[in-house]
Amino acid sequence: MEGELSSNHIIEFEKYILSAIYRVMKKIIFWGLFLLTLLSLSGYRSIWCQVLKRADPAPDRFTIEKDNRKLSIPVHSSHPLTENDDQLKYLIIIVHGGGLNADKCFETGQQIVASLKISKSRMMILAPQFLDGVDLDEKGLLFWDKRWRSGGKSLSTGLNKGLPKLSSFEVLDKLTDVVTKQNSNIQQIIILGHSAGGQFVLRYAAMNNHHEILEGKGVFIHYVVANPSSYLYLDQTRFHFN
Repeated sequence: MEGELSSNHIIEFEKYILSAIYRVMKKIIFWGLFLLTLLSLSGYRSIWCQVLKRADPAPDRFTIEKDNRKLSIPVHSSHPLTENDDQLKYLIIIVHGGGLNADKCFETGQQIVASLKISKSRMMILAPQFLDGVDLDEKGLLFWDKRWRSGGKSLSTGLNKGLPKLSSFEVLDKLTDVVTKQNSNIQQIIILGHSAGGQFVLRYAAMNNHHEILEGKGVFIHYVVANPSSYLYLDQTRFHFN
């Protein structure tokens, strides 16, 4: 009938639409590959981090010596890690989520301290950064895959090939060790984690053997876990609503 589409018309129309979609997809794939190649050649780390939805590495470094080799992780710190401060009484460590946004965690820590009726000079804020899948050209800089959330070992490729591997839990042990030895008046440590950081803190709290060592020295640790996507169970016990 006049004014109606025949089956042949519909088939031709579908072919036209599919052909148009195919041409657009080819252009998207081509320019996407071109952009990624350009980024690879340019070596723009910060752009790569944005593509990977990862934050840039923190500006400061916490250095660890293992097997006579120097290793480091990025960290934000409210006080110099290499100086003594007898006024410090509290240490707050905030572990980032999957976006590696240690800078935002550090800002949150500052807001927490500002809301408390305690002098800033008595509280130290640390936001370590466990780089996840970003292999940067910095000798000795530690990075992991997603297993950093459960104490996994650092990776060993690129400039880090052949260097000692460290568990992310071991890094936190070293960090608390150094800070408490450097600042002997610290009495309490609060370790917070959100999302992927919450998974990390939950597993670290259950598995580390450093807790008792520090408490034996009069340093007490508290753990705060927020919004992890999974929880750790040590046996078959489960909570059930009635």
